[in-house]
Amino acid sequence: MKSFMLVSSCLVCWLVAHAGHADEGSEIDLEQIRATAPAFVAAFNAGDADAIAALWTENADYRDDTGLYFHGRDAIKQAYADVFATNPGQKIQVLVESVKLITPDLAVEDGIADVSPPPPGPPAEGRYTAIHVRQDGTWLLACVREWHEDVDSKYSHLKPLEWLIGTWVATSPGRTAETTFEWTRNKNFIKRTFTIKLGEQDFTITKGTQLIGYDPSKGEIRSWLFDSESGFAESVWSVDGNHLVGQSNVVLADGSTAQSTDTLTQITDNQFTFQSTKRTIEGEAVEDGDLITAVRAGS
Repeated sequence: MKSFMLVSSCLVCWLVAHAGHADEGSEIDLEQIRATAPAFVAAFNAGDADAIAALWTENADYRDDTGLYFHGRDAIKQAYADVFATNPGQKIQVLVESVKLITPDLAVEDGIADVSPPPPGPPAEGRYTAIHVRQDGTWLLACVREWHEDVDSKYSHLKPLEWLIGTWVATSPGRTAETTFEWTRNKNFIKRTFTIKLGEQDFTITKGTQLIGYDPSKGEIRSWLFDSESGFAESVWSVDGNHLVGQSNVVLADGSTAQSTDTLTQITDNQFTFQSTKRTIEGEAVEDGDLITAVRAGS
């Protein structure tokens, strides 16, 4: 339901088997049918349930990827309105794989759709089948079915980190940091972006990107971080209860090397702490970092 993903049904099979094929599909008709997908994407990404409803027949049928069934344009409109209310800012992409005219007034479309951010849980490819009918010269959606197909992914190894997905804000003496964790496609990596600002001046002192993934050659979670000051780091992470512990090797902007043990501790679903300890620079011990508390944005 949270995407434009549809599944073949007995109804589709019956229509294809009994309706007969049009000799030569009208290119104009096919273009009009294909235009439905970008119109749907634009409406979905704008959170416009009215625009989505306008793409369907009055008595359309829709079964979403969770098995929920909706009958009629008004019910479908409400279903998408609920999605937009519970998932603000969610976006969708649609790839139309094929469109075939079965009769001059009936067509079948198959394709793939992805929503971002993806929902929690194992990744899957969203697939759909849609039946279009022509009414009063306009092509409309009459029947839509969605389903998921599993995809290969390292998600199971990164699942203990899924609670981090989202945006967090942390403050420490003289600094404020905003960090966002998000899944990459198929949940094979978690991408983290961060911005650190100075005190109350709202002056950005550094930005950076970190990729967190599972290394199957070593059987461990690793990350690679790069910042705007030309520093970079590689870490190996282990999960210990509600603690995520990383052993980090860092190359600073001036070329010197550093090591640390970095610990994230989940306090609640909306709060965690971070501290860098056992720190050294060029082999010389330095003071532990402050214990920093991060809070989920909007919580």
